[in-house]
Parts: sequence; structure tokens; C-alpha cells
Amino acid sequence: MRKRLFLFSLVLLLIVSSSAWAAVPQEEAIANTSTSTVGELPILRGEFAALLVKTVELEGEGEPTDILIQHGIMKGVPGKKADADRPIQRVEAATLVGRALGLMDSVIPPADTDISLPADHWAYGSYAWLTRLGLVAGDPTAVLSQNEGAALVKHAFQPTTEEVLAILQESQTRSKSEEAARVRVALNGKVRLLPRPGVEGAEEIPSFLAPELHMIQEMVLPNKIHQITTIELTLPELGAQKMVMESYLVDGKMYQQMPDPETGKLRWFKYPEGMMPDMQKLIEQAQQQTQVIPPGLEETLFYKLLGTQERNGEQVYEIAYYGRVDDMAEFMSTTLGSLGEGEFLGEAFGATSSIIDSISFWGITYVGADDYLTRQANFGALVTYAAEFQGQPMPLQAVEILMTTDEYSYGKDIDVTVPEEVLAAPELEIPEPQPEPELPSDQ
Repeated sequence: MRKRLFLFSLVLLLIVSSSAWAAVPQEEAIANTSTSTVGELPILRGEFAALLVKTVELEGEGEPTDILIQHGIMKGVPGKKADADRPIQRVEAATLVGRALGLMDSVIPPADTDISLPADHWAYGSYAWLTRLGLVAGDPTAVLSQNEGAALVKHAFQPTTEEVLAILQESQTRSKSEEAARVRVALNGKVRLLPRPGVEGAEEIPSFLAPELHMIQEMVLPNKIHQITTIELTLPELGAQKMVMESYLVDGKMYQQMPDPETGKLRWFKYPEGMMPDMQKLIEQAQQQTQVIPPGLEETLFYKLLGTQERNGEQVYEIAYYGRVDDMAEFMSTTLGSLGEGEFLGEAFGATSSIIDSISFWGITYVGADDYLTRQANFGALVTYAAEFQGQPMPLQAVEILMTTDEYSYGKDIDVTVPEEVLAAPELEIPEPQPEPELPSDQ
């Protein structure tokens, strides 16, 4: 069950990312957080906490600093508690905003990081992303003024404007064109498992592996997908290892190349009907959606236009996007619920709502200024898990991924042809799950 839920978590990330990559936002300057104005009073930690609590509408008891501590956003200062009366530095304020959005301090930084913080700084990862997303700029150690603190919070949580929605709508419309239906994507990524400290079994989670992913995906939407995934990792005593997996999803049937249980040699197998979600149905239903942002998520998903630039000889929009989902039941009903209630989604609905605590995502996408089709993208995401599942402590605290898409190619020359060897593959035999033995009751 846990493996199935982990798989569903990754499916959720892909669904969230595919929605977010369609983003394009407002022609608006970054909030004025880069320089201090002479004569302005500095904003104190307690005052900044009050701004953040009010803007995000966090509930809790006590002072705003207490509420942030209750939500894990503020950690306090050793020996000084919240240290509410001290002026706040830009890096501290940005980090509080990042935590409110679901970015951990140690999140994997973007590849094109350019900030004046040492790589071993406690906030390096989150500050690098917040800078890349256009939310903060300037000297990280400078003290913020009252106006700068207010501008930072307002800019970070400003809802998407009607102007931006219009551009997003055009991008969504263009993505349904005949040209966009045939696409080739090349991406690289990293995955990191984060054990829950102090929980039994956490030491068995191989957080040190941090596998790297390399994927080539060709799609003829809505019913043909060919994917080759290479996983590279380093194992203790074995050194560098590489695994290559190839799969086809055609006409609702899933084929994958994997080791034969008897011989160990790679062989094609077909998944049993109903084991995997009906991706063709999901894609078709997703293409029928007319709303860029699902109802109820207008204050959860944020988009910002960073400007235009030339990449690979053409003008593109550079777009930042980020968001956080805490209410999984609402997310499932508003976003996934609109995609139908297949067996896979229906089965995972209740369990996923209870095991996943939150999903956060952030990234940059480059969209053609002429045709509004995606050209490149960087995507980060974090799934955090509940402390307990079915009454047992969860040793896995979170899963983090970072994906860099270097290529989006479109056109009629892209096709997916399934070899006869694949079509003739035998069905994969899935052993029936064995019931767990009942523990003897206390006498």
C-alpha cells in the first residue's frame, strides 16, 4: 500500500507541474526589496510575523510569532525565543515567506543560482529559489525597512490578475493545437528522500542515494506516450550504478521493459487492465477544461512574469510560478475530481488525503512569445507526509524532486510506433497481497 501511495504522490506532482507549466503572468516589477530608503524605520521580527500571519490567514494562539512557531514557519532564536524586537534581515524575512510557501531551507537550489550567500549557508537553497522566482533581491544580510517588509509579503502572495489569466488562457488554448499534440521532451532531475528524525525505520530510508533522472518522452496526445528513463546513483560498496527503463502507454495499455523474474534478463510485459490510471481519459478530460486555475485555488497558485528574453534564437516569456496545497481533500475534489473518478484515483483518494500533509511546487518556465508553447522549464516540488499512517509513525517525512526540462520539440515528424515485440508482450503477473497476520490480543 505504501509503495502505491508513493507512486500516486509522484503522479500528483506530475499533474500539478503540468498545470503550472502552462503559466504566464503580469508585466509587473519585482517588489522593491533591493535597497533601503534612508530614514525609514526597520521592520522588527514581530512586526514582519504579524504581516505574514495576516496575509496568509494563519490560525493559532498567542502573538504572531507564536502562531508562526506553531506552524513551523518560525523556529525562534536559541536563548531569545522569537526575538520579536530585533530588526529582521532580508534573508530571514525571505526564509519565513519561503517556509509559508512550503520551501524548506535546505531545498535543492536551481542550477543557475547567483546569490551573495555561501553555499553552506543555512538558507542557501530557499533564498536561491526565492531570488530566482523574482520575490526578493539585494543584499541578503541587509535589514529591511517597514515598507520593504510590507512589499515583500504583498508581492509574494498577490493573486493572479485578470491580465495574467488572459495570457494563461491563450497558452492553454494553443497547447490543444494539432502541432502541440505531438511533442518530444528531454529532461533531467534529482530525487531526494527525507527521513523523519527519531522515527523507527527512518534509518532504512536511503536518503544518501539522491538518484539522478534522465528522461526522453515522446507523446502523440491523447493516446500514445513513449518514455525512456535512465536512473544513475551511487551505492555503498558497489559504486556508480545505472538503470534504464523503457515504457509505452498506447490506447490505454501500459507496456514496460523490466527484468524477467526467472531469468533476470530484460523483457517486455503488459500491465493488467485497471492497475494503472487511464491516462488517455485523463488527458482528454484535462484538455476539455476551460479554467486555467481550478475553482478554490485562486489564492493557492501564484504566477509572475519576470520578463522576456531571447533563448535559442527566439523571444520567450520567462515565467515564475509557485504554490502550496495543504487541504488534500479540497485539492483532489477541485483538480483531480474534474478528471473523473477512475478506479486508480478513487482507490487512492481517501488514503492519499490522510497520508499526504502538503504539496508545494515552484519553478520557472519559458513560453514562446509567438506561439505560447513551452520551450524549457525548471520545476521543483516537495511532498510532505503525515506523522502517522494507520496509527503507525511514518518514517518518511518528505520527497523532494527537481526537474530541468532542456527541450520541448513540436511537429508532425514526432510519432510513437510500438514494435510488434512490445504488443505481443505477456501480461505481468501481480501476486495477490497477503493479509497481515493478526496480533494476539492482550489477555
